Amino acid sequence: MVNPVWLKTFCTLVDVGTFTKAADKCYMTQSGVSQHVRKLEDSLSSTLVIRGKKGVVLTEAGQQLYRQGKDVLQTLDNLAVTISRDPGYEGEVRIMSPGSVGLRLYTRLLDLQVTYPALTINYRFAPNGDVHKAILNNTIDIGLTTACPVDPNIQSEPIGEEPLLLVTPRHIKDLHGKHSANLDSLITQMLGITQSYYLGRTSSNIKRRSYAPLSNLVFLTK
Repeated sequence: MVNPVWLKTFCTLVDVGTFTKAADKCYMTQSGVSQHVRKLEDSLSSTLVIRGKKGVVLTEAGQQLYRQGKDVLQTLDNLAVTISRDPGYEGEVRIMSPGSVGLRLYTRLLDLQVTYPALTINYRFAPNGDVHKAILNNTIDIGLTTACPVDPNIQSEPIGEEPLLLVTPRHIKDLHGKHSANLDSLITQMLGITQSYYLGRTSSNIKRRSYAPLSNLVFLTK
C-alpha cells in the first residue's frame, strides 16, 4: 500500500522541481523530503527520481506514479471534503413517532421535501415503546414520543405540549368544573365496569394518559 503522505511529498517534489522548493512547500526540511521519497522507492522497489544538480528527473516508474498519484491525492481530498461536509437539507432522515404526532407533522415534512428535493424523510408511525427501542438500536435518527423514556442511554428533551379533548355521548353528565373523582364515575358508566375495579387497576393510567389537560411531546436521541 502506498503511503499517502510520502506520495504527496513525491508529487509536490515533481511539481516544484527541486528538493529545496518541495521542502518549503511541504513545511519540511530537505532531508525530510529526501527521506519520504526514499521510503516510497523502497516500498515500491523502484527508482522514481534521478537526482541532479538542476533538479530531479523522473524515471518511467516515477512518471507513472506521478500521473496516477495525482488522481489518488485528488480523490482523497474530495473524500475529506465530502465526509466533513454535512448539508442541512440533503440525504435521508429517519423519523419515528406515534400516529397522533405524525399526522400533525406529516404534511409539513412533505412541504419540506418539496422545498429541498435532495432531502428524503423516512417517517414511520409506532407506539412509544417501539420508538424507544428504535433509538437504542440506531434504526432511526429522530424519535418523537408522548412518554419520557426511562432508559439512561436515551437522551430526551421536551419540545411541546398538545391539548386533549374529551368527547362523550350526549347522556353523560357534563364534567366541567368537577373533581377528578367524578371522572372515574364517568369512565365507569361508559365502560360498564365496577368502580372498585376501575379505580384499583386502570383509572390512574387513563386519567394521566388520556384525559390530562396536556400531553407532553418529547424529542429523543441516543
